[in-house]
Amino acid sequence: MLKCVNSSKTIWRISKMYQIYHNFSKTKLHTMKSNFPIYLFLIIGLFFVACKSQRYSADKLPDQQVLFGSGGGFTGEVTEYILLDNGQLFKKSSLKNTMTEMGQIKQKEAKQLMKEVEKLNLEKTKVSEPGNMYYFVCIKNGDTEHKTTWGSATYEIDSTVQSLHKKLMTAAKDAPAPTE
Repeated sequence: MLKCVNSSKTIWRISKMYQIYHNFSKTKLHTMKSNFPIYLFLIIGLFFVACKSQRYSADKLPDQQVLFGSGGGFTGEVTEYILLDNGQLFKKSSLKNTMTEMGQIKQKEAKQLMKEVEKLNLEKTKVSEPGNMYYFVCIKNGDTEHKTTWGSATYEIDSTVQSLHKKLMTAAKDAPAPTE
């Protein structure tokens, strides 16, 4: 996916290119009477300026999210990761009571992971089998959450769920740090 940056430098470049084109169009070399090329140029320029995807902050997240992580053990801490469809990743710690942006994966990869979570049909296959240490995958849409929790020694989770959890954790671990 094309990634663009909305900056004053980009706008300056577009205005400079327009000035060059405009000066060229005044010369006798330019015989075309139509303004089509200039409109096309402006539309393409506006596309590059305006195509940056939405960025969210920890206190203002979209309705659709994939939550995953683990908890329990001696401290009882729960570490929750939140994946958004634009690729942003947030980390929430229950002991520190904080949520921070971890970084961002490619939007295409994020959408693929979200589709895989949707395929699990968590709303139909409700599992709540935590152990001393437990793991979870949850899909959230607005106020609706569908969560699968496992870790009990007496319960074996489906290998698809476990594999997807591992993929999500790897994506979170490997996500490049956020840049501003």
